[in-house]
Amino acid sequence: MSLAEGNDQAFVKAFNELPRPQTSPDGKPNHWHITIQTLPLDPDDDLVFLVRPSTGNIHLEGKTKIKPLPSPTTKAKVIAPLLLESFVVGMNSGRHGEPIPGVSRTAPRSWGTRDRKLAKALEEYMKKIGVRKELCTVQAGSEADEKLAQKKWDTWSEELVMEAFKHPIVLAIMAGQSKSRDDDAFEDYNRVAKMVPAAKDLAESVNLNLQWPDDARQGIFHPIRRLVITGKDTDENMSLLFGPHWREIAGPMHINARQEVLLQPSPGSPQYVLYSRWDKNRPYWSPRPPTEQERILMDILRNKKCLPEFIKHKKIIVLS
Repeated sequence: MSLAEGNDQAFVKAFNELPRPQTSPDGKPNHWHITIQTLPLDPDDDLVFLVRPSTGNIHLEGKTKIKPLPSPTTKAKVIAPLLLESFVVGMNSGRHGEPIPGVSRTAPRSWGTRDRKLAKALEEYMKKIGVRKELCTVQAGSEADEKLAQKKWDTWSEELVMEAFKHPIVLAIMAGQSKSRDDDAFEDYNRVAKMVPAAKDLAESVNLNLQWPDDARQGIFHPIRRLVITGKDTDENMSLLFGPHWREIAGPMHINARQEVLLQPSPGSPQYVLYSRWDKNRPYWSPRPPTEQERILMDILRNKKCLPEFIKHKKIIVLS
């Protein structure tokens, strides 16, 4: 359930029914500071980045365009649903949407932001959609809270970038082994797949939307991951979405997606937070069992003493 899926009234009702304690179970003030940050990806996307100043806890929600929107009012229409989603399903849910044992759902006692124009727009929009009166007040965030939020974001995004350097495509570029057809998988996914009935049916079956403006360009790691987590990452299906030459760039991405799905990142890691957002509207979780080679790779990854040897062999496996 999400506001983006048209369940706005049900979502507001669920949020309004949450308890709103003065403090969280750890005894710290239940106040959250709201910021908007930009993911260091290509193309850039924005998200709501929440920080609880009393503990330094963080939460991320969304992956959309916010900063380019023309006014605080239009931004509020995107941000408010993400704020509600954070507390209704985000903070107490695991990697695949399952409840986390011992973590109760609660609404914030209070929240704030340094952007006063945005705060006013949020207040007005939340009143309009029926959010409980006491949380239709968005406080003026302090400079200290803003600095803490920025520090937390810098740390989190730096970790994300460091993880990106481990990606097989980055390794391929750094090794100078990119191929002449590198763009084919992107072009097939962005320009061709949406005109092929079988590809459209496949995308619909895993809750992927192939309809976007012709001048827009989508990345392919997200759809590859979606095929992997639903067990539909067969050669035939990969060809449907990414074309006959998909192995040349989508192949390494597919290997990487398989490893990440089968290993599952630790809670709180950058991948855990990012992928849990990507996987929210998946129809189900049913990846294909690991192959023997994948089992070996997983064993090596789990054994930190063997990591240097794994990195050496990983490059061979991924780039060959």
